[in-house]
Parts: sequence; C-alpha cells; structure tokens
Amino acid sequence: MRVEDFFASFNTEADVRRYFVEAKDAGIASKMREPIGACLVTTKGNIVTGYNMRKMHPYVHRISPTLGSRHAEIQTIIRCLATRIDPTNGTIFVYRQNRLKNIGMARPCFFCEKTLRKIGIKNMFYTTHTGYNMERL
Repeated sequence: MRVEDFFASFNTEADVRRYFVEAKDAGIASKMREPIGACLVTTKGNIVTGYNMRKMHPYVHRISPTLGSRHAEIQTIIRCLATRIDPTNGTIFVYRQNRLKNIGMARPCFFCEKTLRKIGIKNMFYTTHTGYNMERL
C-alpha cells in the first residue's frame, strides 16, 4: 500500500472512530486515575495498542503520584518495536477518558511528540474536550 493511499484511508469518520475505539479499549487496562489508551496503525495495516501505566515500584507512587508513569504513546511504541512491527509512516490515536467517563484532552506531551517524530509517525489523532483533533508530524 502506498503511503498516500494509507493517509487517504482515514478520510471517513467511521475509520477514525474505529481506531479511537481501539485506543479507548486499550485504556481500560490502565490502572491509572485517568486512563489513556493509544492505538498505532501502520502502513501495512497492523494495529498495536498501549495504555498509560506505572513503570516503577508501587512504593515510589505512594510518595509522589506523578513519578513513575509511562505514557500510552511510549508504551505503544515499545510494544510495536518488541513485536518487530515497523511504525514508520504510521498514525497514532490517543484517547483519554476521565472518571466521569467523559473524553478529555489527550494531546501527546512534548517528549512523546518528539519521540513519535523520531520514529517516523506521520499523523496523530487525539481526543479533546469537545471531540478530536488531528495533526501532521
């Protein structure tokens, strides 16, 4: 599949919703207060998911809740590379849901965005308080 055809495949709302549902479902496994899920779609059609999680000993989390978390985007990339799936030219979808089950802002942080660019991700979709947004990287 050509890269242009791959990007064109996200023109329908149904395709975007499908991958956001994958990201949402991935976030269900998160044990964090605000679950965030991510879904990476490669140009070959592979789908890899991940979610935000603690990466340190639980005792550290009791001392400082903000220490020791791994963002969903990074977890998805790690899973992608661990399974030897090439993420180059892929698209990532990031979904955030608060405790009241409302969607929230899930724009990747500076570090995650920089990492996504470095490994060759070309598009990112993320939820906002009112829907979703798309950015080319």
